[in-house]
Amino acid sequence: MVLLSMLMHPKATASIQTIDTQVTIIQLTRMRGMLYIPPFFEEMMKTNIYSGNFAEQTIRYTFRHPETELLFRGFIKQDSESYHAMTIPYEDSLFWFKDPRLVDDANTEYCMSIYRTSDELLKNHRCIFHAAAILWQGKAWLFTGDSGVGKTTQLKNWLELYKDEMIIMNGDKPVLRYAEGGNIIVCPSPWKGKEGWGDDTIVAPLGGFIFLKQGEINKIERAKKQDVMVKMMTMIFSTFSDQYNVRYLCRMTELLLSSADCWILVNKGDLESSQLAHDYILEEIKNGNGTAKRCCS
Repeated sequence: MVLLSMLMHPKATASIQTIDTQVTIIQLTRMRGMLYIPPFFEEMMKTNIYSGNFAEQTIRYTFRHPETELLFRGFIKQDSESYHAMTIPYEDSLFWFKDPRLVDDANTEYCMSIYRTSDELLKNHRCIFHAAAILWQGKAWLFTGDSGVGKTTQLKNWLELYKDEMIIMNGDKPVLRYAEGGNIIVCPSPWKGKEGWGDDTIVAPLGGFIFLKQGEINKIERAKKQDVMVKMMTMIFSTFSDQYNVRYLCRMTELLLSSADCWILVNKGDLESSQLAHDYILEEIKNGNGTAKRCCS
């Protein structure tokens, strides 16, 4: 820690807020007339802070690479009023990519920001969730599952079959917020997947989760909470960095399970699988959420 008395003018009364390990900047611009600014602080002052609104929660960042901000596509803006911001540790990227040659660029920093952002959101009953979200029947419906299980395929199928009925809200990672009264609200995020599909103007209550599994036949049924609990938790982005973070993650998982309906769609990835899901869930909506099980070859 810098000894403040070495920086302060004898007649000055300004103070500098303590910095923790996640903060890389002290904004001294307003104190310039009252303090002697060493050269290394001058360099720190050149670092920009950016802030964005994620499900009604503000998250602030500093980046190692200036180009990272551009990848957020206008979702964040420069914030000249803030003192504290989150950094994306180099170690985060190294953990995932292993090869140091692959980890230190703007795109990797942008991708890795998902985990630290979700950690902050989890503290306030919010999270980034791995799913493709559509607006249909006035609510948001989330196709979720591991990478490669068919989330993008379902979006393409729905666009082909029901383009006039639905809108893609987010192609890969929406933000979820637990609201008063037990509702889950699906909100925009800058992480929309490779296709970049999404509409940042749409916020909607959650209709339900559709857990995808690949199979030889198409089959859909309501899921028991215990059957999807572990998968639900793994779809929430988190660093699992400490016991407190894991507690927040478990709490959010419980809130999602207790607040939303879940289905399991075993599918071949064809148009018939999407039609099956569409018709089955629509029938449940009309009939007050029945529990019939349907399948087709």
